[in-house]
Amino acid sequence: MSIQLFFTTIGDSILALGLLWFLGLVIIDIIFWRIHPAIGTIGALLILAYLLHLF
Repeated sequence: MSIQLFFTTIGDSILALGLLWFLGLVIIDIIFWRIHPAIGTIGALLILAYLLHLF
C-alpha cells in the first residue's frame, strides 16, 4: 500500500463516515485515553482499522 493510497483511503472513509461522527469517535478515544492509556491506544488502533476497511 502506497502512502498516497493510505491517506486517500482514510480521507474517503472519514468523509463517508461523516466528520461529526469521526470527531465524536476521536473525543471518546481521548476520554478513554484519560481513563487508561492502554484503552486509548486500543481505541486508536480500532479507529484506524475501521478507516482502512479492515473490518
